[in-house]
Amino acid sequence: MTMVGNAPSGLDWPKWLMFYAAASFAVYGTDAAINHLAFGPRSAIAENALAYTPLIFAPLAVVACLLAFAVPRWRPALAWVTGALAVVVGATGMGIHLLENIENAQEAERALTAFALSGPAALPFFAPAAFAATGIVVLLVGIDARLKRIREA
Repeated sequence: MTMVGNAPSGLDWPKWLMFYAAASFAVYGTDAAINHLAFGPRSAIAENALAYTPLIFAPLAVVACLLAFAVPRWRPALAWVTGALAVVVGATGMGIHLLENIENAQEAERALTAFALSGPAALPFFAPAAFAATGIVVLLVGIDARLKRIREA
């Protein structure tokens, strides 16, 4: 067992972070499916085809993270691609939710207050941020692999 400082470093952290990311993307994808596939004339899918994005991305991200968990050789590439896409999906979702909330507040002739943009009647502005935050964790796995290669050179 190797030592890092005074602590043992026997755990393969990048591997287990990819497992964590797979579980997180599964949960976020399930949440997005529940909220985006709501039935009725005001469902997210009926209003905006971009609402399919997290429903398509989440299962692909789960598979990519599980592959990275199982195949160390593929881990760096899968981490870079999956992490970057997760950040883009999350940031785009936050932008779409914010713009929809602004539009809805203007239609209802409400002031553009923080409550109008993030209150109970608004789309969950920070929900897509979970994709971006997990994407950053996955990118750290790619960064770790790159730093290891630099140190070994």
